[in-house]
Amino acid sequence: LGAKKMNHLDELDADIPRPSYLKDAEAHIKKFGRIVGTTGIRPIPGEILERLISRHISTDWGDLCREDRELNDLAFKNEAGGRLLSSYDDAFDGKTIWIITSGYGNDPDNVDLCHTTIMFPDEY
Repeated sequence: LGAKKMNHLDELDADIPRPSYLKDAEAHIKKFGRIVGTTGIRPIPGEILERLISRHISTDWGDLCREDRELNDLAFKNEAGGRLLSSYDDAFDGKTIWIITSGYGNDPDNVDLCHTTIMFPDEY
């Protein structure tokens, strides 16, 4: 009880230098801030959420129109606090799931400035 849950990166020995590609990946992921979800997405299995988050972080914006994709690409390139939207049609039980990063590239330790939310569109 009360034990901190560790992820695979926490388990690495601090004295072992991490390869540069791993450092780059960690820095990239941190720019998306804290990942949170609405109450509506609670029933969705974790492996589905992980797959969708992975797609979002790797700039697979899903089912967006060209204009929204271009806005995402610009915000991603600028890393200046922009908004990133991904929309995945038929992602779970026939429903669309949105992932929205607000403040991409802002201080990832300040949830008011940078966070990523997973939700159904009707929860927006």
